[in-house]
Amino acid sequence: QENAGLAAARNTGIRAALADLILPLDDDNRLLAPYLQHGLAYMLDNPSVDLLYGDRMDFGARHQRYQPGPLESQQLIVMNRIDACALFRRSLWRDCGGYDEQLTALEDWDLWLSAVKRGVQALYLSQPCFEYRVRENSMLQTHLSESEHHRETIAYLRRKHGLPIQSLINGPQ
Repeated sequence: QENAGLAAARNTGIRAALADLILPLDDDNRLLAPYLQHGLAYMLDNPSVDLLYGDRMDFGARHQRYQPGPLESQQLIVMNRIDACALFRRSLWRDCGGYDEQLTALEDWDLWLSAVKRGVQALYLSQPCFEYRVRENSMLQTHLSESEHHRETIAYLRRKHGLPIQSLINGPQ
């Protein structure tokens, strides 16, 4: 397809997939064993769980272990604590309307906010599940450096979800 952005690419891939379980993997991610050994087995054995996510190991411009902890909806309003590299059911994606193709950034945060409104059953796996290459010129960093575009994106998310979603950058909102 023509390049219509990340959200459209993910939606196209998920629509074409035959599996019930989805695990988006970006070019800056590397999977670690717990997602495939523990996470996948847990999701298969527990059909009531819609979303499973774990810790992220950052490498590249920053080295750290990011531990998002269990899902708390109030924390999700302040910051997206769940990376796009998470296991979820196709039915969750479908029920949330897929990734919002109007967004050029923060589309995973939008999906998780939609999921919380629908009463998502999420499980946090407190193990490193994937690695993330931190780059100073990543899509997110580029988005954050374009403060006006970021403010517009946050305003859109606030209107869409009816929530006091916090900006990821400081300054007037």
